[in-house]
Amino acid sequence: MIFYIAIAGFVYLIFNELEDESVRNTWDKNQQFLNSNLGWKNKWLWIDDKRIPITKKSWKYLWFWTPKFKERFYLSSTMFVFLTDGEHLFQFIKNRAIEVGFLLLGWKVAVAWIIGKSLAQLIKELIKKIS
Repeated sequence: MIFYIAIAGFVYLIFNELEDESVRNTWDKNQQFLNSNLGWKNKWLWIDDKRIPITKKSWKYLWFWTPKFKERFYLSSTMFVFLTDGEHLFQFIKNRAIEVGFLLLGWKVAVAWIIGKSLAQLIKELIKKIS
């Protein structure tokens, strides 16, 4: 089991470095998906270089949240944001590596980690919405 935890740590570190490369935009210009400065464009639907605003709330979103603009695909600005650019993809894989490491220690440890992380993310988003 120690070996698999070490592998999870290795995967975490590799994808942490890849995420940093994406944030610094040091990739080749042909690798546009990996550059994080384009991710915000990949989240939203664009027509004539303008984001399309949402005019009414949709049943597709939770009762307390509707994005300001139409998403490129359903939940592209939240749950599926890791499909929009390299930074978020590497961050997603990095976080799954942590969860696998905790899961190897025991399912209760993994569940506690996921609950704690989810609560912290929820609080962060609520604070951003309030301010």
